[in-house]
Amino acid sequence: MGSIRINQVSYFGNNYRYVSPRFDNKISIIEGPNGTGKSTLFNLIYFAFGGKVDEFVKGNEEEHKEIVNDKNNFVELDITLSDDSFKFIRDFKENKIKILSDKEFLANGDKYPKAASLPINRNNSESYIFSDWLMDKLGIPVMELFSAGKSFKLGFYDLARLFYHSQEPDRTRIYRPNDKNSFVSDSLQVRNAIFEILVGKNLRDLYVAIGDTKSKQGDYDSKRTI
Repeated sequence: MGSIRINQVSYFGNNYRYVSPRFDNKISIIEGPNGTGKSTLFNLIYFAFGGKVDEFVKGNEEEHKEIVNDKNNFVELDITLSDDSFKFIRDFKENKIKILSDKEFLANGDKYPKAASLPINRNNSESYIFSDWLMDKLGIPVMELFSAGKSFKLGFYDLARLFYHSQEPDRTRIYRPNDKNSFVSDSLQVRNAIFEILVGKNLRDLYVAIGDTKSKQGDYDSKRTI
């Protein structure tokens, strides 16, 4: 499994601008009194990775007014991803993430000179999104899970449920609530898969095999019906 290191977090808009210090290669601990922006910093990081942040949605009862009402605003992450350097840029008004690099890189088998723009949301089971690229860079296969007769592709945002929590997480759960809040994506099977896939390679191989088997069984049933 690969690694992610966040080197710097930046926010730019018409009304506000913030550039964090560059983090070194050690463990960074953010501390400060209430209201100094600790939660906002981590929300910006999660948002830049394609996650949904309720405070950044207009009309939410806890909306972050400075960000929601800003114009032409975006987040930029400077990261090291499995020893390669990238910048992720996410505009608050678009559902895409721009990937910048100082050299050529691959995305979905295609070569990009130094930049690519990938969608955040999956329109259908065949569409290629930012999460797929990120998982590939981390060496984690994008597995298709099946629950309640429906299929579900595991993404980076699902894995983040184990390490990205709100300020006051429910102590009875180790999983952050799912972004999409659907029965399938929050089923017991999916939550078990998230935990087991992060634990070890053999379990990842197991879920890949189960997904391939289900897919081939579906093809077989369709052809048998014909």
